[in-house]
Amino acid sequence: MTSEQLCLSVLIDRDASGYDIKQYYTHGEGALFASASFGSIYPALARLEQKNEVTYVVDYGSVRPSRKVYRITDIGRNSLVYSLMQSSAEDTYRSSFAFLTKHANLITSDQMSRHLHARREFLSRQLLLMEQIVGHQDSTSSARSTARLYRCMLIAMDKHLQEHFPTT
Repeated sequence: MTSEQLCLSVLIDRDASGYDIKQYYTHGEGALFASASFGSIYPALARLEQKNEVTYVVDYGSVRPSRKVYRITDIGRNSLVYSLMQSSAEDTYRSSFAFLTKHANLITSDQMSRHLHARREFLSRQLLLMEQIVGHQDSTSSARSTARLYRCMLIAMDKHLQEHFPTT
């Protein structure tokens, strides 16, 4: 996924500022599959604007500073659809926790137990978030489906930790 695709993905559903897009990939449904920084979002929006894939209006808020609110164009919609029809790249799985487990023999069992406990608490919080997305009336069917997929992966991770790293 490119930064441009990530921006268009949000704008296909609603108009948004760069800040709104960042929030979607930090705290919203988008956090399930990508992360995006302001350093990648704003240059992507500028490129999309140059290619006429988005337009914007300036929102002069009375309480907050003015901001650009972006809207996808037909060209942008077609560009996103075309990119989705292309063969997708293979998923990349990276995990600081997996790195830790690779070297579990280098730390004490008490330290590893603390890490395992923290990881299982993290998995529980993520599972709760997935349940909220699945049950939220404003979640799209595709967001619910994505949350269900992620939920399956979280459950499998938790099961693996229980079986291969039993705590005492």
